[in-house]
Amino acid sequence: MSVDPGFSSRLAVTRRSTKGLSKRAPSAASPAPKKNRKPVPKSAAKERTPTAVDSYQRGLRFLADRNYDEALDAFDQTIELDPSLALAFYNRGLTHYTRRDDNDLAIDDFDRAVELGFTDALVYPNRANACSRKGDVPRALPDYTQAIELEPENPLAYLNRGEV
Repeated sequence: MSVDPGFSSRLAVTRRSTKGLSKRAPSAASPAPKKNRKPVPKSAAKERTPTAVDSYQRGLRFLADRNYDEALDAFDQTIELDPSLALAFYNRGLTHYTRRDDNDLAIDDFDRAVELGFTDALVYPNRANACSRKGDVPRALPDYTQAIELEPENPLAYLNRGEV
């Protein structure tokens, strides 16, 4: 799996100025520095805002664990943060398909993934399966054929096309 170049993480490098720092220990004549700083409570620490990659990876973990509602929430957040991430649409479609609750939503997401350039051999048989499940055989057949063209050694694409 390749990551969209738009997701390159940027690390901010900061340098502290060393001007005025001395390696000598304070002399007895100079008073010790005051330590009256109060620790910052952990709740007040700035939390990092999740990125599209963070929520996408979270969605993949939920999907693998069969936590479909959580996976859908994570993929929704991913798409909200980056609506050009084709893999998020594909995996959200796969989640809808796997739950068997809405083939139309699965097909819509698979369509969007293809529009965004995701042409992996997996998207076509999954979209074809969703079409077939809802009785749209004319739409399923070309997807099975496309899957076979992309991955001719995949026996399930031949089997499913034959059954449809």
